[in-house]
Amino acid sequence: MSDVRGHVAPGFEKVRDAIAVRVAPWGRCGGSVAAYVDGALVVDLWGGEARPSQPWSEDTLSPVASVTKSWAAVVIGKLFEQGVVDWTTPICTWWPEFAQHGKETVTLHEIFAHSSGVLSFENAVEMLDANDCQGWLDLDGIAAALAASEPSWTPGTRNGYHAVSYGWLLNEVVRRASGRTIGETFAADFAKPLELDTHIGTHGGDIDRVAYVTVADLTKAPRVQRMAMQSMTRKGSDPSTLFGRALLADGRSTILDRVEAYTQKPNFLEAEIPASNGTTTARSLARLFAALAGGGSLDGVEVLAPATVAELRLPREEVRDTVVSEPLPFFLRPLLPKGRVAYGLMPMTKGLRKLQPGPTESSFWSAGFGGQFVIGDSESKLSFASTCTDFTPGLDVAMQKSAMTALYGCL
Repeated sequence: MSDVRGHVAPGFEKVRDAIAVRVAPWGRCGGSVAAYVDGALVVDLWGGEARPSQPWSEDTLSPVASVTKSWAAVVIGKLFEQGVVDWTTPICTWWPEFAQHGKETVTLHEIFAHSSGVLSFENAVEMLDANDCQGWLDLDGIAAALAASEPSWTPGTRNGYHAVSYGWLLNEVVRRASGRTIGETFAADFAKPLELDTHIGTHGGDIDRVAYVTVADLTKAPRVQRMAMQSMTRKGSDPSTLFGRALLADGRSTILDRVEAYTQKPNFLEAEIPASNGTTTARSLARLFAALAGGGSLDGVEVLAPATVAELRLPREEVRDTVVSEPLPFFLRPLLPKGRVAYGLMPMTKGLRKLQPGPTESSFWSAGFGGQFVIGDSESKLSFASTCTDFTPGLDVAMQKSAMTALYGCL
């Protein structure tokens, strides 16, 4: 049996069994899985190594990459609820310096739709990585560079994944409109009232609890997948491409290649990057989404109004991602399926429900590079979260599917 620790509530033993039966369910490293049903924690499991020769423990924090975007979204939802921001006012209303190079029409809608075209800024890697990643902490410098940057396309005319800039853009709007950062707002209005061990900017002794991630191992991947990933790496490393610009390419690597080193640097972990560097336990991640699945409330604590949660998860227009599709051969790009735009909580589409039986049409989710995943299901009154620090693509998918199938089977 695999190394799986923690506990499950009576009646949910099949979830543990679905994970334990797998050989090395978290690959070369470690990870965690948690689930809430009817507001109660029913699955809380972990295993593997957090760092070399250091077992994953109950309070190990895992970097969850783009899942962090959903935390930024709920902060925007809170400010929307309070009347501080809205979706259609140009963000230069709060951030006047941003109205350069045709960006004066960009709204929060364009940022959530990944259509602003502001993928990065000039000499980004040199600035961010200077002095042992000290540049990641410079929110003023990053905001000034984004304001001065030219969009990669006319805002609103195309859609393409803003892998890192998404968080910076939202953060500056929040700073200008409310006087607090996204990390500060999330800590005060979500993490504290819900008692979450969840951080946008990880500080002090909490850094010692952060697990190290390991970059992808493609040696055992199927040949087609390996070739596709190698093509994406070549394309992504080129800062002249949209894909490379979005992934902060420096001509040799992207942020995905450097993430193993980044997550061992205090300056990177302490920085607020509300698109990509959040840390949490699966337990806390599932708890947040349990509150959202409950209409914004859990254990008598309301963090968002039900109408706000509905606003965040409402499907908007269908779009085809021109950044993610760029590394594909030209004739294959039209075959990339369109995705639904939402304001931070992604709706469960029919295609995804076919791949993962169980979640209902009321489900919403967020995912991050390396197998990070969380789902809330309002109809079934559950949430499920999974983290993994072996960032090999596809590693965690089979384990997540079997664990979620077992979870729904236990209801």
